[in-house]
Amino acid sequence: MQVLSTETKTISRKNLAVLSLPLVTLNGGMRDINKVTGNALKHVCGFNYKHATIDKYLRELKYLQISSDFIKATSEFWINFWKEFNDESPILVCYYIDGNTKPLWSSKRCKKGKVTMLGKVMNCLEQVFIHDSFGRPVYFQTFSGNANVGNKVLSLMGDIEEYLKSISSDGKVNSAIVIDSAGNGVSTLRSIVESGRYFITILDENQIKDVRKFKNNGNPEEYKYGEAKLTECMIEMKDSKEKDYIFECRGVIIDWKKRNRTVAITTIPKEIINESLVVKSYFDRWPCQELQFKSMKSGASIHRIVGYGKKEIVDEKMQDNRKKLEKNMETIRFELKEVIDDIEKCKLKRDQLCDNERRLKEQTTIKEGKRKGDANILSALEECGRKIKSIDREINNIKKPHKEEFKKLQKWEKESNRIQGKEHVYVADVELDQLMTCFRMSFANLCIFFLSQCLNNEKMELQTLIQSFFMLSGTITETENERTIKLTRNEKEPEMMEKLALGLNALNSFNINNINGKKYLFQLSGNN
Repeated sequence: MQVLSTETKTISRKNLAVLSLPLVTLNGGMRDINKVTGNALKHVCGFNYKHATIDKYLRELKYLQISSDFIKATSEFWINFWKEFNDESPILVCYYIDGNTKPLWSSKRCKKGKVTMLGKVMNCLEQVFIHDSFGRPVYFQTFSGNANVGNKVLSLMGDIEEYLKSISSDGKVNSAIVIDSAGNGVSTLRSIVESGRYFITILDENQIKDVRKFKNNGNPEEYKYGEAKLTECMIEMKDSKEKDYIFECRGVIIDWKKRNRTVAITTIPKEIINESLVVKSYFDRWPCQELQFKSMKSGASIHRIVGYGKKEIVDEKMQDNRKKLEKNMETIRFELKEVIDDIEKCKLKRDQLCDNERRLKEQTTIKEGKRKGDANILSALEECGRKIKSIDREINNIKKPHKEEFKKLQKWEKESNRIQGKEHVYVADVELDQLMTCFRMSFANLCIFFLSQCLNNEKMELQTLIQSFFMLSGTITETENERTIKLTRNEKEPEMMEKLALGLNALNSFNINNINGKKYLFQLSGNN
């Protein structure tokens, strides 16, 4: 492979080219960097790469099977990077877990999942992301089909455990996993508790209907961060996979002033955080993580599948279902053997009569909606119809004492026909998608860095940032030691340009150098 003999500087240039793909492809709107906007690569990475070059580079990375190591290296880099900018030392660090389902358009039968954006179950890839307390994505994994976010939480947290310990002063990870109601099954919550971690989640409407789950209700208190009354309690829930097991945890009943009720549950002791902080930790999920992640998915092309291969595997679940159906049908047919034999004899007579009826119909004609023909033939045809109906009644009478058994048999036969030929399923190769998501995640983190450190924590969607700032034209002047980029002011957005001017001054203070060691200097036209 050419990549194995490529110089480090050349690989860095190609990585910069891949990193900037959301910009030069207009957020994935174009599938080819040979178009006009692709010429921007010359100024971004120092070389105007053609589409075939970058495509070959990504294919070679895919065949090296390095995505798992690349994900961990990327995660370690960003966790350590953000550690330098986190001045706070919170009692508890929250990690938000979220999923991203991407539709996979293929004629093959691949592993499926619910694609919410399209409102249907179909072939898909699902990604599970871990975000830090500020909503920044720090780790992810991609799965073929439904990932079952709740079941993947612990394995993902275990993957970055060492990195999380390295940023804790005492070497311990005092963290809480924040997940939504879609992944809070009792079995998942039990696993989190057994791993020694805390969790915060919220129950859906069906989970809070039964008031018998609540006990040890305290006195209502005002919510310090909103208009609501909070009531401390204990909650009992049963594990659907283990009927006799009762799971108990701390709960906070939230009665909003708008008269609707929600319930948050957690394993964090009251001595660490009170009920108001429990509720705030969960509902900070929307502004800190959900809204930001929504912007990232569209702005950094995280919602798009790059490319994939497929591998045929045995669908064990489908094979087990088929074996179970065949066994059930065989059992019920054995029990009804005499009845089925009588029905088959009746069906044989019926088939003979149907053949005779067909021959008689062929000797008649249809005129003006009426059957015309010889009187004897019409009489024989009518008699044949009466006999067929008589046999149908006889079959129904034979089935009547065994109505439920035949209903089950019919249902199983229908299901057996439906799953016929589905003993194998295709698994999508997620290697290339994971590699590209690493670059896209880094692009999103760079955008967050610019907003937080250069624009003083400005709240802005990624698309707005790209269109208002990154798409500005300009000129480049190079000297032996410096590379000056002078952006052209957009007179239609004066407020945004003022923010950009301050942001560029802050960006210059970081003394950023390019691959060749030249210092970057950013300027905005009209500013001294």
